[in-house]
Amino acid sequence: MAGIETIHWDELPATLAARWMAAAGRLFALWPAPLDHDACLRDAGFDEFADTDDRWHRELAEIVGSLLASLGSRGAAQKRSGEYPIKTPGQLGGPRPQEHDPRANRLEEAVLAAALDDNFEPCVLEFGSPPVGALRTSDGHAIFWVWLAGAAPGFDQLLRAAARGRPVCRTTLDWAKLA
Repeated sequence: MAGIETIHWDELPATLAARWMAAAGRLFALWPAPLDHDACLRDAGFDEFADTDDRWHRELAEIVGSLLASLGSRGAAQKRSGEYPIKTPGQLGGPRPQEHDPRANRLEEAVLAAALDDNFEPCVLEFGSPPVGALRTSDGHAIFWVWLAGAAPGFDQLLRAAARGRPVCRTTLDWAKLA
């Protein structure tokens, strides 16, 4: 496999975020392609699947690092829910983060654990106080739900940072099947 080739994204109805964010804002989803074969995603209308490998997992960790850095520029991160895995993401099928900040490593590990393994509870990180941004992953799907407060400009920059030079494609799925 060649690794992550494209970053897909969509803006979702903000009402979907109401389950995990109390304030008004905009909700986006972004995810890499290809992904491991997944019935939920297929039923929602996604069809770019392939078996992932170590390179794909390394690239996913880099994307998560970019998301954390971009959202972190809006304010300090606080983990509202999620677990720090006892095993490293490398033992879960992904790489161990290579950042120098141990706290950033732990947040990245919690995000990756929920995105790669549905045995972990959803991970929600809030940025700023009061929150001006949030990131959620869950259910073993490598979909990153990004909430930005109010009219929240800046998703374009966050998306470009996460894409790391890859093509970006807006893709609408049947979100009721995934949210």
